[in-house]
Parts: sequence; C-alpha cells; structure tokens
Amino acid sequence: MFVIATLHRSSLFILFLASALRSREIIVTMAFLLKMVSVSTMVVGFLAIFFQTCELIVFRSANNGFKEPDVVSAGIWGGFFLVLFSLLLLNNRLRDTLAIQGLAVYGILVGITIIGLYSWSVSRYQSAIPNCGNINISNVTLCGRVALDSLLIFCGILAVGLNAATTILASTFTLD
Repeated sequence: MFVIATLHRSSLFILFLASALRSREIIVTMAFLLKMVSVSTMVVGFLAIFFQTCELIVFRSANNGFKEPDVVSAGIWGGFFLVLFSLLLLNNRLRDTLAIQGLAVYGILVGITIIGLYSWSVSRYQSAIPNCGNINISNVTLCGRVALDSLLIFCGILAVGLNAATTILASTFTLD
C-alpha cells in the first residue's frame, strides 16, 4: 500500500515537472524557490541572533572558560548579515549576479564561523556532557549550554546550505 502511494505521488510530481517545462512557468517556479530560500535564510538569521542573545544573557556571569565563544557573538553579527542579505534579495535590491554570489559566499563563511566557534565550544566540555545535569554554570546546568551551542551549530549548517543554494541560483535572481 505504501509503495503504491509513493509511486502515485512520485508520478504526480513527474507530471508536475513535465508540465512546468515551459520557460515561463520555470521562471515563476524559480522565482518562488528563490523567495523561499531568502525567507528561510532570514529565519535562520533571526534564530541565530535569538540563540546568541540567549547565551549572552543566561551565561553572563559564567567564568571566562565558558564565555570565549560568546564574546565573539558570531550569532548576532552573522544573523544580522543573513537578515540584511535576505531583505536585499526579497526587495530586489541586488541586480548583479556577481554581487549576489559574493554576498552568498560571505554568508557561507558566516555559517562556517558559527559552526567552528560552537563546535569548538562543545569540544571543550565534551567529556562532561554525559553528566551535564550535575554541572552548573551561572545557575544553569551544562545541558542548557549544550542545547544552545547545538542550536547555533544547526543554524550555521543551515546558513551554509541556504547560501550555497543562493550562490548556485544567483543568476536567476536577476530575472525578476
């Protein structure tokens, strides 16, 4: 039953693709896809700002060993860049393919920076993770730090993927 339903859905998808092969419909579909990538990038930027702000507030009185990645605040400035870049794309302010690709590559570097900083943060206390409920940092258990660092790593991964898609699809942004 599941195989038949899957085959039925995939054949509908193939029929949809076959009917969308006319150039005008492909442009409309690509424009929609690009808008969705831009909105997704904006959401990732807002989430990165939110999670970084949470870390700064929750761990403000922690000792210096746990605050080093937070001092850089890559989630805030990186998230701000992602939101600004998304707004420029959504409002059709960027018309040059090379400018879009350059800013998207910078967005990839922002994502790599966020991944690197918070992976480093997790690696510093990795041996304590099995007992994270017993270790308090600034009146919060280490599990809270693990969760926020993991969420920022996830935001970085999404930023890399979405900006890579923007880089690949940059030439179609100028069609609008």
